[in-house]
Amino acid sequence: MKRISLILTATLFIIATGLSARTPSDTTKIKANICGIEVMAGVIYSKTYPGTLQDFRALNTGSAMLKIDDLDNFYEFHRPVFNYIPAVSVMAGIRLPGDKRGNNNEGALLRLGLGYSYGNRFSFETRFTEKFTHDTLFNTQSVPIGHRDSVIWTIYDMSYLSDRIQLDISFVNDILDIRRLSITGGIGLSAGISVFAQTEIERFNRRCEETTIYPGQHSSGDFNTKYDTGRGSASGNVSATLYIPFGINYRPYSHKEPYTKWYIFYEARPGISFTNIHNTVNFTSAGFFHGLGCRWSF
Repeated sequence: MKRISLILTATLFIIATGLSARTPSDTTKIKANICGIEVMAGVIYSKTYPGTLQDFRALNTGSAMLKIDDLDNFYEFHRPVFNYIPAVSVMAGIRLPGDKRGNNNEGALLRLGLGYSYGNRFSFETRFTEKFTHDTLFNTQSVPIGHRDSVIWTIYDMSYLSDRIQLDISFVNDILDIRRLSITGGIGLSAGISVFAQTEIERFNRRCEETTIYPGQHSSGDFNTKYDTGRGSASGNVSATLYIPFGINYRPYSHKEPYTKWYIFYEARPGISFTNIHNTVNFTSAGFFHGLGCRWSF
């Protein structure tokens, strides 16, 4: 989290420095107006929040798979899971009053739009291993030379997934303007609500025969795996994300109308998200969105 905060602070400093360093030459006064529409698709990378068994029992009270008392004797296994959540957005740009500078800069932009994403919001895994001897091996002189064990692994893998629709507002301005290429930076905030949420529970039962020959040679037989899965509706969530947009914009055509109005761009958004699942879980997570898009300027 400290690393993300340092990145956000450094990016804001670079943006402020770039904006203050621009020369006032070749400026034209412009008025506030809607100046374009952009569409973007990309992926959100974020580390999964480590949930607990109690979290998932509260989220899915009707699950028979989670009512087994033996689950309380399992040991919790938290592995670093990184989500890859697809996301799309449509935004309108509002040109703010100010100066037009250079070839690409259309003044400071206030962007308003809608976004959609779907994916795993947090997860939990718990495991239990049983081993018991069911056979002793003897040599021809009736001396024990080893034993055969049955080994059973039981694994529960649980996930909380949701569709999310969010409102997005951001302020961006040019940091660098070179011919048909420009680099932009700013600050943004999005707030979203889930429209569909569910839990997914997977249970794996794996059994094998393990043979031990004294003093310590081991061998395992074939695995027999049983798999069960269950899904159930869960409480919805609300979230807010504070992020810093950093974009690279390119205008393919400079003289041929109407193609001079088209831009293609890449945008990255490091940020911090705050999520609340109704009456169940609150958590904060750092994430990084990046995607490609196109913009039509009016």
